[in-house]
Amino acid sequence: MTRVKGVIVIGGPSKGTRFRPLSLDVPKPLFPVAGIPMIEHHIRALAKIRDLTEILPIGYYDAADVGDFVDRLSKKYRVRMRYLRESGDEVGSAGALLEFKEEITLDETEVLLVLHSDICCTFPLVQIIDSHLQRDGVGTIAFTRVPSDHGRQYGCVVYEEPTGKVLHYAEKPESYVSDTINCGIYCFNVRPFFEFLSSVRALKGRPSAMDLAA
Repeated sequence: MTRVKGVIVIGGPSKGTRFRPLSLDVPKPLFPVAGIPMIEHHIRALAKIRDLTEILPIGYYDAADVGDFVDRLSKKYRVRMRYLRESGDEVGSAGALLEFKEEITLDETEVLLVLHSDICCTFPLVQIIDSHLQRDGVGTIAFTRVPSDHGRQYGCVVYEEPTGKVLHYAEKPESYVSDTINCGIYCFNVRPFFEFLSSVRALKGRPSAMDLAA
């Protein structure tokens, strides 16, 4: 049995205008996609993992904006869920994980799945975990290919063909790096992952999303 915990990084209120008028009344993670709120797709997929212990949406929305939704989905899918509100200091995805290290590791979780809330896919999470456990690495990134002229809009991955080992990662590069992009789903071995993030923070002061993919 491998104890698995899921984290959904949901961010917070944005001043952007691309999703107006929807974003005036509805938090972006709760926008309807295929008839249900966007992050319900994430929750439904996570709930299918046999050894899942908990789902932790992490963001800096007020609890009043998402708390009722989290409670309702917890009952619907019969899985433990807690919303963790970030400090609001713009610590980034990796910084948010460090902020809640104790919450994430308190029950001896072995594998951590991290999902960004603004992705839509088939969520092959069980297959990602199985692939991760078969390899001798700290983390696994889900990636896909896009047309070459679209790659610069995303985090680009260069990897070793036989093994899948990541050789280079560039977040929205100015010039072409790769047509293989980061899908926003990560799987980590908990203890070495947090040791790595703590080391990055000691060196850089603040870990970033790029550090998740390094």
